[in-house]
Amino acid sequence: MRLLIGMVGMLLSIGWVASVYGPMTLSWAETPAVLEAGISKTWSVEMARDEAFRDVSRWYNVSRLQAEDPHMKQHWMARVMKRKRVGNRIITHFPQGMYSVSEEGSLQGMYYTPQGQLFAIDVDDSTEYPIRSYKYGYPGGRLKSVSISPSPGVDFVFAPNGHLMAHWVGDQCYDATGNVTSTRSKSAAHQDKAESRY
Repeated sequence: MRLLIGMVGMLLSIGWVASVYGPMTLSWAETPAVLEAGISKTWSVEMARDEAFRDVSRWYNVSRLQAEDPHMKQHWMARVMKRKRVGNRIITHFPQGMYSVSEEGSLQGMYYTPQGQLFAIDVDDSTEYPIRSYKYGYPGGRLKSVSISPSPGVDFVFAPNGHLMAHWVGDQCYDATGNVTSTRSKSAAHQDKAESRY
């Protein structure tokens, strides 16, 4: 009976912490050693997956989106001139000529082919960490990947089925077995974010 009362008290305490600091997803096996303001300093893959897929939508309404980049010529010139901005738009250039565009302060980014055809949409849930991001295909609007960034330079990228596709820590990308699969150059936070989700 004492054990049951103690467990109820502990669960009520966890509920109090969640109500003060916001929701947390913790499992007994992965409870972090240190919590600060309700956010774990170290994230396991399981914690990241649980948080990333909380309230995920498998479809996105793409009916109001333009199929072609309305500023393609300006964005193409930005690539030639190696610029990362055009007005209030942030441009991220990828290999094979693909690029993404997001307006400063926007929670949505567009991914285009070299010919300026929209092929994916990236939607963030917040501008504050941890940031969850959902990538949807175009024209169908189906979920392609789910990402979470617990802090700047750290990203977990998952397939729609929950399989870890990439784990970025600084400029190193790791696969599910912990092997380094690629690197990226240090750059602006948006550039890093866009590269990790590509």
